[in-house]
Amino acid sequence: MTLHLAPGTILTALPTSETVAPWLVLGAHVSRGRSFDLYEVSGEGLHGSWLAKIPWLPEELPVELRERRFGLLPTQAERGALGLSQVATGGGLFRVSGAAAPAILEARVEGETLADRVRRTGPLTLVEALELGRGLCALLSALHAREWVARCLSPEHIVLRDGALSNPVFVGLGNGAKRQSRVEIAKRSVDPRYTSPEAIGEVSGIYLVPRTDIFSLGCTLAFAVSGEHPTGRPEAPWSDAAFARFAPLPDGFRLLVAHLTQTLHKHRSASVDKVLTWMSEESLPTMATPGFGALSLLRPLDAEKEPEPVPAPAHLSVLSPGPLVVRPREAEMAPVPRAPAVSAAKPAEAPAEAAEPAAERRWWSLLGWLLLALALASLVARTLRS
Repeated sequence: MTLHLAPGTILTALPTSETVAPWLVLGAHVSRGRSFDLYEVSGEGLHGSWLAKIPWLPEELPVELRERRFGLLPTQAERGALGLSQVATGGGLFRVSGAAAPAILEARVEGETLADRVRRTGPLTLVEALELGRGLCALLSALHAREWVARCLSPEHIVLRDGALSNPVFVGLGNGAKRQSRVEIAKRSVDPRYTSPEAIGEVSGIYLVPRTDIFSLGCTLAFAVSGEHPTGRPEAPWSDAAFARFAPLPDGFRLLVAHLTQTLHKHRSASVDKVLTWMSEESLPTMATPGFGALSLLRPLDAEKEPEPVPAPAHLSVLSPGPLVVRPREAEMAPVPRAPAVSAAKPAEAPAEAAEPAAERRWWSLLGWLLLALALASLVARTLRS
């Protein structure tokens, strides 16, 4: 495990075109994420506020995986050089004195994460959530145009500059990858609450397409209006508390979230540009909108005993893919108490199987074949006598 480095540690730039200074000085430790320790930095000629991201790894991690993990850092640094205003800018790679791996320099985005905003002020209103949704669609559209997939868009990685919901910035693109590229086994840790079922534990890259980000987008919007994280379980993705928050919202918004978070990837839209057309009060989908007629949000399995949520993952957790099932249609959107268990026997009023008509039809069919056989036999006999 990487220990906290002392302020004053020297960082020396590695030869990359994105380097913003020849050398830097490490400052105060800011925070620890799932993959990196973040530090403030300073240096002569350095413009703006920057953070050094130094990878930390569990002590028990095998040496081979450790080396493979460090080998991914140049590719991860490349993501910050995409030139997108919606993605935190990268500043190159720096060798860290006394550390086993280099640091990635990333511009510090001043603002508040979506997770902190919701914790501070409570869930967003419908108007606010749709404004955020339009901003996230623009962010993902720009990323997808560069052939990149975020793979795990979550509230902790969305920063709102000056509190503005319309122009969110994505920070910490450590889980991102080139579209349909193979996922390195040393870096497949994702948050299962915000990652599509088909992308969890999948390393071939076949499912690294915009549809997986569209699932994360739906989960993020659901969190924004409820203040509740998804459970991470495809068969029961929302808690009772979240479902209670969904209930007073328009049917169109619930349909939208249900569409974006379809468990089977082919049932989601393939493009965020299409999703953007539904991100306003006037254009929310209805049951008559193509592809929405049989949709509804999945209610919790048991209103009295909710499924245990999946916790945020530890670093480099190994997860198995979730089941790929089609979401069944629910009769009601709002949560209702579960009915008491009943006997498995058929209720008295249930109609019995219509066995007699079916048997009668079979007898008539046999009789018809018999008459046909007799007619053919008579025809053959007359032919032989002539």
